[in-house]
Amino acid sequence: MKKILLASAFFAVASLNSFGAALGDCTTLSLTLAGLSGNSCTVNGWTLDTWGFGSGGASQTGYSAAPTLADIQVTIATATNGNGALGFSVRFSDAAGGENFFSATSGSPNDTVNWKTIFVVTGAPIAQVANYVDGATTTVGNNGSIVLQKIITNAGAQGNPTITDGTILTISGAQSTNPLTLVNNQSSTVTSMGVIDNYQLNSGNNGSASLNYYSNTFLGIDPPPTGIPEPMTFVLMGAGLVGIAALRRRNS
Repeated sequence: MKKILLASAFFAVASLNSFGAALGDCTTLSLTLAGLSGNSCTVNGWTLDTWGFGSGGASQTGYSAAPTLADIQVTIATATNGNGALGFSVRFSDAAGGENFFSATSGSPNDTVNWKTIFVVTGAPIAQVANYVDGATTTVGNNGSIVLQKIITNAGAQGNPTITDGTILTISGAQSTNPLTLVNNQSSTVTSMGVIDNYQLNSGNNGSASLNYYSNTFLGIDPPPTGIPEPMTFVLMGAGLVGIAALRRRNS
């Protein structure tokens, strides 16, 4: 049911933002989500667009205002892996000037917030998505928690089917130090990938919860090795040598 609700939210936002203007090179951008919403940009050959935001509604308490697009900073950068496969990263953090929904403290009522950030990646198939949460901590001894659920979908297929999903959970003073890695089949032909990060933060009783940022790193399918001829190359070379030898015998 949760996946169905999130997919529905994704489609609701996608239908509103799919005709945005182009911003050019993503790597020159570090904007609030408000500045990206309705726009598209490119990084290492991929197009990022359909930026969206969904609020948790009734589950949000304690803050003076509801989360808005202006409260979230988005920073985009290029990336590569050890094999030379191209990729990029998208980082979400607190935006200066807005209310900080990346930090919660207990009070009356306790701070709780639930939102999701959404965007679409279009281009060559993505082999791997690594999700990392930096500085996610809660005060030891309370029941505060930070939960980040990621859902990757095939945005180009009917029904927006889920490719894979997973959850990062930080609770009771633990700190998230290892990325959650979601692997897409490298033979996949998925060229339009929806990305949903469902973020929940609760300060708990007489405590606090906070994080610095959460990020997504996308890596394309590894490029083929260079400098090593493929088997068919050897076959063609051999056939050519045989042909040359036959012509020399014929001419002699």
